[in-house]
Amino acid sequence: MNNVSHKAQLFPMLRCHTTVGELICTTSAFDDRRLRRDLTENYVRLVDLCILVSGRRSARDTEPEAPAADPAADADARVGASAHADELLQSARVCTMGPVARALLTTPAQINEFLATRALPALLKFAIEGDKVVSVCSNAVYYIVAPSIKAGSRCVLLSWLSDSS
Repeated sequence: MNNVSHKAQLFPMLRCHTTVGELICTTSAFDDRRLRRDLTENYVRLVDLCILVSGRRSARDTEPEAPAADPAADADARVGASAHADELLQSARVCTMGPVARALLTTPAQINEFLATRALPALLKFAIEGDKVVSVCSNAVYYIVAPSIKAGSRCVLLSWLSDSS
């Protein structure tokens, strides 16, 4: 596997790790020191890497693009195609893609929403040390919140932070 396919698997792995970790936290297995240490160390790494991937993809997506050649000609070309046909074509493309290509369709907004609603609150459930929580939150602010404020877009993490305070 190359580096791109590894990055594509980070977010699905974070989702699985969050679900499994939440289940383990409710059992007596969480009292095992080694299991808790492995769970928290891997979880912090996954969250950090997902923050980095989301931040870099967001920055790449917000870069100004070259203007289209002729928007009127583009609109004329699409007159014959209906919106429903476009949806069917897109869903057929997604169905025939491999798992790596499907994982690449994950948008930074989806990653950010998951981070805000499940991953960051799970840091408290997993009883992760305070310095690691501070490190993860400062990375989230640096790579996701600050660039979205500079770009003037709405950030899910920022709204979650304001709601939870």
